[in-house]
Amino acid sequence: MLAKKKQVRAERQNMPELPRVTIRDVAEKAGVSPAAVSLTLSGRGRIAEETRQHILETVAQMNYVLPKRRRESSDLRVFRVEAGSGSEYHPARTVNIELQTTFLNDELDQRQQEGYDVSEIESSIRVLRQAAPTLYDIEVNWSRLENLELRSDYRYQEPSTWAGIAAERGESSPLEVRFSANQLYDRIYGGLLGRAIGCTLGRPLELLGDFEDIQEFLERGDAYPLNDYVPEILPHPPGYVHYDPEVQKYLRGHIRYAPRDDDLDYTVLNLTILERCGENFTSEQIAESWLQRLSYNAIYTAERMAYGNLVNQYGPPDSAVFRNPYREFIGAQIRADVFGYTAPGKPDVAAQSAWRDARVSHVKNGIYGAMFVSAAIAAAFSVNDVAAVIQAGLAVIPQNSRMAVAIRDTIDQTRRSQNWQDVAAYITERFADHDPIHVLPNVCLVVMALLWGDGDFERSITTVAMGGWDTDCNTATTGSIVGVLNGAKRLPDKWTAPINNQMESWLWGHSLISISDLAQRTYGLARRSLNTSNGT
Repeated sequence: MLAKKKQVRAERQNMPELPRVTIRDVAEKAGVSPAAVSLTLSGRGRIAEETRQHILETVAQMNYVLPKRRRESSDLRVFRVEAGSGSEYHPARTVNIELQTTFLNDELDQRQQEGYDVSEIESSIRVLRQAAPTLYDIEVNWSRLENLELRSDYRYQEPSTWAGIAAERGESSPLEVRFSANQLYDRIYGGLLGRAIGCTLGRPLELLGDFEDIQEFLERGDAYPLNDYVPEILPHPPGYVHYDPEVQKYLRGHIRYAPRDDDLDYTVLNLTILERCGENFTSEQIAESWLQRLSYNAIYTAERMAYGNLVNQYGPPDSAVFRNPYREFIGAQIRADVFGYTAPGKPDVAAQSAWRDARVSHVKNGIYGAMFVSAAIAAAFSVNDVAAVIQAGLAVIPQNSRMAVAIRDTIDQTRRSQNWQDVAAYITERFADHDPIHVLPNVCLVVMALLWGDGDFERSITTVAMGGWDTDCNTATTGSIVGVLNGAKRLPDKWTAPINNQMESWLWGHSLISISDLAQRTYGLARRSLNTSNGT
């Protein structure tokens, strides 16, 4: 029986793969935009009846089905402690079997996306959701997952070691590093303001869905397209339950500062690590700082799993790998900005710092996202063209990785599209089987917004916010990059005034922080980095 299964699988692998029909194929045949196809199939768009019927006929002719997202977010926003056994001599672990089953299924998804052959194990793991598995059943299946092999036809090269990444990365061109002290400070301040503004803008839309879901939600509040912070729209979406009534702090008319978010906590934390340990900090120093200064319940997905691993004595990079299904999520990417701020004009330096931080909790594309963003921010100090900024980020990551391929494809789609919604439809289709917090769809949305915004701060951050998925992360990253490109003095007052130059953090030792003070501290590190590279 096993030999027969292997033979069938081998035959399937040798069969020529039929070209997959995409949303752009349907749009081109019907003579409409990809967004029109998406809106027609979802039933949400204001499409003329004749056009709608024509699109539906084309869809039927081409046997196309729009792949909507097939999974909910693995947000892990709340950690609950269950009551123990109460036994004085025989304490028992309180294991949430449902949660452990979720972890197992998420690991299956992750292994599949990384190119492992899951064909012989997938059905037995999927069925556990409807069964009543024991902890032993879960452990057996974890062991099987951990011993899978990569598919022979997997075409990507995705190392996680520095030597491996260096061998697979692109070639970067030296950038001119020449700016006055005032210009450097203004660019850093602009990046920090942009990050705080973007995070505040995106948080009320976080994980509400894709670009169509966001449009439907904002239209209920007469706020589409976005040109300001999100207003209060009643009734609140179900997702607000995690931070009601705190959500008021993020809404137009109620904003008094940039409210706390993990996207902001890590910026402050990594600044303190650079101040204490210097630019040659180690991954172990990052890990120790997490345990000393971060609360377990204030971190999520990959970081939470890595934190538990650190407590159980798995040091970096093992902390990123052991039982961590979220190792290619967006977490490392949102931690990377300060490495770009402190290496102005030096994307290679920024990327290596981001790698040392990311490897505590992430692998492969999870690491590359941090390297891409940090390098793009570093380049934004020296170039004024968003396309050049993106290319600087792209150059530091493995060129045959899923991320590099997806970014190049997103650049191509954006150049070919008449509106950003067409690109968002393409990204939604391509990553329909990925978690909303996975790094790949989200970095593509950032790239799309940077190109579509073309350096305009408001256009860039509102576009990525309306794109959906992990909106607070994406708007924070986009705002940071475009904030550096523009500098603080050029950011519109309507965006800067509501946050009053203040940022809230849960980081121990920090609460309500002056953003200009953070900029001044960051500026000192950036000057030191520049002086070191100049040999002074």
